[in-house]
Amino acid sequence: MEITNVLNTQLDVLKKLLDCLKEEKELLIKEDADALKIIVDKKMDLMKKLDEIEKDRVSICGDKTMDDLALKSEKKKEILDIKESYTETIVKINEMQLTNQMLTKQSLDYANSMVNIFMKNKKKGVNNTYQANGKVNSGNKASMINQYK
Repeated sequence: MEITNVLNTQLDVLKKLLDCLKEEKELLIKEDADALKIIVDKKMDLMKKLDEIEKDRVSICGDKTMDDLALKSEKKKEILDIKESYTETIVKINEMQLTNQMLTKQSLDYANSMVNIFMKNKKKGVNNTYQANGKVNSGNKASMINQYK
């Protein structure tokens, strides 16, 4: 297999990974856990594919950089164009990963703060649950608003 084919295949998989990350961002915003599981599995498959392609690349050209390959190739312009697209895609992937990481942390922080609020009520003996008849338990009423006194 020719090195430009391997590099183009690698670039295509990176672009698919970027698309997955964009979709993951939307699902994080929507808090769609079921769809997130599917996207995470898809990302893992793409990462495995990247590993396989990287092995092919190394078997063809060793540890040479794209600049090294371009210097000694008749397809210098094509390799340098691939390198430019590759670099742009990697930068976008890193930015999207950071964004998704922050969204995940924000969601986790919110969930933890909600758990802490409910745990404080439980320790205080406050019970905001409903009775068997569907009415709010009237004993020790507290709302989320008045808990921080």
